[in-house]
Amino acid sequence: MFTGIVENIAKVKSVINWRGLKKIEFEWLSGQVLAKGGSVSVNGVCLTITDFKQSRVFVEVVKETLDKSNLSSLRSGDYVNIETPLKYGGLLDGHFIQGHVDCVSKIEYFKKVGTDYRLGFKIDSRNKKYVVNKGFIGVDGMSLTVANLKANTVEVAIVPYTYENTVLKHRRVGDKINIEFDVLGKYIENFIK
Repeated sequence: MFTGIVENIAKVKSVINWRGLKKIEFEWLSGQVLAKGGSVSVNGVCLTITDFKQSRVFVEVVKETLDKSNLSSLRSGDYVNIETPLKYGGLLDGHFIQGHVDCVSKIEYFKKVGTDYRLGFKIDSRNKKYVVNKGFIGVDGMSLTVANLKANTVEVAIVPYTYENTVLKHRRVGDKINIEFDVLGKYIENFIK
């Protein structure tokens, strides 16, 4: 379980195709205690740490995850959002992010509005029921507020701090982003069926 409060961005050092999966190495100066077998959120995807050496962290991404996330298009030199799991008794500053990506979307527009930013992307009509104005949505592991919802386009508001301290400052129109909908909405839907 994660909060959607990105702790750091990391630079991808290598991506190796190996037996149907990808081994990704990234450089991350965290200060966090890491352990083999522990979890880490990479662009909103919960992955297992397979190894770490000083500032290098290694993960493996299976085909299922590659098919359903933007991790399949990662290359050396790209940047990713990083968050370690919520600790028992820790502060819940953001929202519940599981690290289970629901879909990938493309950035339709990304603009500065006054001092903040607005990012827009499309979602499939069957997923619209999981998005509400002023609710939250997970975008590349970031817990963001839905500022506007028109037809199948979601617009999120981004404060300057989030823009400067996440992969957003490297994102452009057309880039793929991982989307995770509010799990509570999905549980409610399941309960009332």
